[in-house]
This record gives sequence, structure tokens and C-alpha cells, in this order.
Amino acid sequence: MRRRARPWPQRSPQGTWLGTVRSWLASLGWSEQRPWQWQHPNLGARGFQISWASQLSEPDLQREKHELRESWRRQLFSDFMASGRRDAAAVQGAAYSESRMTLARNTFRELDTHGRAVMAGAVVSDARFNVMCHEDIQPCTWCDDPAAVPDWDHLAWSCSGFQSTRPPVPSDNLQKVMGWPVNGNENDLAVVAHLASVRSKLLDRRYRSA
Repeated sequence: MRRRARPWPQRSPQGTWLGTVRSWLASLGWSEQRPWQWQHPNLGARGFQISWASQLSEPDLQREKHELRESWRRQLFSDFMASGRRDAAAVQGAAYSESRMTLARNTFRELDTHGRAVMAGAVVSDARFNVMCHEDIQPCTWCDDPAAVPDWDHLAWSCSGFQSTRPPVPSDNLQKVMGWPVNGNENDLAVVAHLASVRSKLLDRRYRSA
């Protein structure tokens, strides 16, 4: 298609290359404007459309690839928020931000296994483990509060057993729950490092006592 423009076929059923492309673009939120041209409702303000009506220059091709990746990331974020997962429910109201996604990707590359797990939503807690084992939720064993429920929020941000690494409590729920950076500064790194430390200690005790 890049080498030679061709007519828009009368039919592009499932199984043909164009049918596959059209279905894939539609799944990412791109809508057909005319033959060989697509637009995305959240990317239109950029003044950009995918257009295969003529051969693309190298800069235009690179931008097209960027916008396709961006629409894919937006769809993944939307799917996560609508998934019904506990961690997704805890961050409802978080808005997608391309600049923040870039920060998150860059931070993710620098983290250990537990930090990456936290950022991917793989948080753990003693309360969740009790539920997984079909047991009653037990009071927190990391602090002296007999009424404390050892869920992720308590362990990360209230429990005295983890206060040694605890930075100020973030006001942003996506950062508070999953450690996603806000500004790319040292405080961002302190938050995700703390959450990773909490996760590591929880799993270490769990597997040592198994």
C-alpha cells in the first residue's frame, strides 16, 4: 500500500488483509472517514489522520506509528479501568495522560520485580490472601491496631509496620495505589520504592510461613 496506491475494494471481508486492518483499527477507536483514511476521536485535536491515499514521507510514517501506539495505550488503559478489578476500582476517576504514560514507561524500566508488579496492578495484601484462602479476614499482624483490616491501603499508608520507608501519602489515587509517577521527581521514585518494599515484605513473610 505504501509503494503503490490502489482502489478501495468493494468488499473486505474477515480474513482479507484489509478486513483485518479495518477491524484492528476499529478496536483501537479509529473510525473510517473515507477510503484509506481513519481518524481517532481522542487524537483528532492533533490535526492528524491516518491516510493511505498516497505514499507517506518518512516523518509522516513515524508519526503514524506513534499515533497508532498511542491509541493502543489509550485502549489498554480504558480496558483496565472498565475491568472490574479491585485495583481498577480503587483508581476510578483517573484520566489518561500521554505525558504521564511516558513517565510511567520510563520509571517501569528502572524498577525491580516488585516495583514493576505494583505498577502493573499486581498488589497484594494479607486481607486479599485471607479471601483467596476462603478464610475470615484477620486483623493486621504488622501493627498494634486490633481493628485494622490489612488491605493494601492500610498496609501501604497507615500501618506502623511499614512506616520506615513511607513517604507523604499521595493525593493522586493512581500513584497511591499503583505507584504511577506524577512529576518524574524524587518523590515519585520514593512512592513506588515504598510500595515495592511493602509488597516484598508481605510476600516474603507469606512464603516463609507457608
